[in-house]
Amino acid sequence: MRRHTTLIAMLAGALAIFAVLAAGCGDDDSNALTLEEYFSRFEAIDAGVDQEIEALYAEFPDDESDEEFFSNEENFELLKGLFTGFPVVVQGLVDDLGDLNPPSEVEDAHTELLDAGRGLLQAFENASAGIDDAETIADLEAINQGAEIEIAPAEQRFDAACLAVVAVAEANDIAIDVSCTDEG
Repeated sequence: MRRHTTLIAMLAGALAIFAVLAAGCGDDDSNALTLEEYFSRFEAIDAGVDQEIEALYAEFPDDESDEEFFSNEENFELLKGLFTGFPVVVQGLVDDLGDLNPPSEVEDAHTELLDAGRGLLQAFENASAGIDDAETIADLEAINQGAEIEIAPAEQRFDAACLAVVAVAEANDIAIDVSCTDEG
């Protein structure tokens, strides 16, 4: 019985040493993606975000003008869904970008994009903070107007960071199709 306990203790010790060594090895660049792998995954993340945003807008009526839409209280829940949906989409984006291990050629641009994504997430979370208290479309419009002050610069920073990532792809003759914009 004593040998059995000793063997278990030795195995547990060996596993602990292996876990420490494995954790230490994960911090080097040996797990970094190649540029092609990075941009392939980056493109897939972008496509996924586009699909999620399209899903948020899927139930919006196509036959109403903006004026009609925003004056129709029946659209209140749709608008409220946008306010609560955007932070979820941006959180998923930030998580997915955080899971990438970029190669050194794109590491600085990727880090800025990730930081800009976190800033955008914070802006959307701040904007959606008063949503639970909103009772009318007018309440939502007031929240939106106040939120634009924080969201607009966060979106601009994110777009600029995204374009910087795309510039690395272009500099390395890698064609990617993502939805970065340079509109301000």
